[in-house]
Amino acid sequence: MKRPLAALAAVALLAVTTGCTAPAPVIGDGSETRSFTFDGDRLAIDSHNSSLQVTARDVDEVQVRRELTGTVVIGSDSADWSLSGDRLNLERQCTGLFSSCRTAYQVVVPLGVELDVSGRNGTIQVAQLDRSVDVTTRNGRVEVEEVAGDVFVKTNNGAIDVRGAESEVKTISRNGDVQVRDTSAEVLFVRTNNGSVDAQLNAEPRNAEVETRNGAVDLQLPGGPYDVQVHTGNGSQRVNVPTDASSPRFVRVNTNNGAVTITSP
Repeated sequence: MKRPLAALAAVALLAVTTGCTAPAPVIGDGSETRSFTFDGDRLAIDSHNSSLQVTARDVDEVQVRRELTGTVVIGSDSADWSLSGDRLNLERQCTGLFSSCRTAYQVVVPLGVELDVSGRNGTIQVAQLDRSVDVTTRNGRVEVEEVAGDVFVKTNNGAIDVRGAESEVKTISRNGDVQVRDTSAEVLFVRTNNGSVDAQLNAEPRNAEVETRNGAVDLQLPGGPYDVQVHTGNGSQRVNVPTDASSPRFVRVNTNNGAVTITSP
């Protein structure tokens, strides 16, 4: 006979309060640090079920600080931080009948290291890198700030915020708004299925392409002229930048449903 969920919850609570079944311990409650020897020029970071912050500094090793908090009742809690070759694994599995877990990692990599970051279910923040970064996540917000190399971000579900990029910027999102600010990227490519796009460049791009199925596009471009082509299935168009069809600098904006605004700062 199946028991109602409320009855199961009552049994679990009674077991805990009577001492028959103790809550599973949360590993490493608080914060701790670990360093990993690394002499390569490209590092892959896998982060699952946690928030992640990555930055580059003048250090000789990969430095990791983690903070694990929360409780699990009638379940399991395990965490891993390890470096195998050129791959840093940061993972926590926290499951149970009652669970409330929070996991955060802060990573410092040596200067001159390119990054491939893969995440699932957590915010990813990358800042102050002197090389390129590639971020892919299934579910979570991505923030990239002050990166000298190329920036590529792909997320299935989550907003993307890129600031202070100096090289190519490419973002792909199935569901989420995209913001690009204070960037001098020569190439800008933004694609989102569902979300608005707000991009402000502080230098003339060689080419800028924006595509969205559902969402408004606001693009600010200095200088010019530009070869501009805009298509909207449903929405207004306003282009207020110098245009010239023969210009080597081109701008392409396509949206199925949403207004398009292209202006000078």
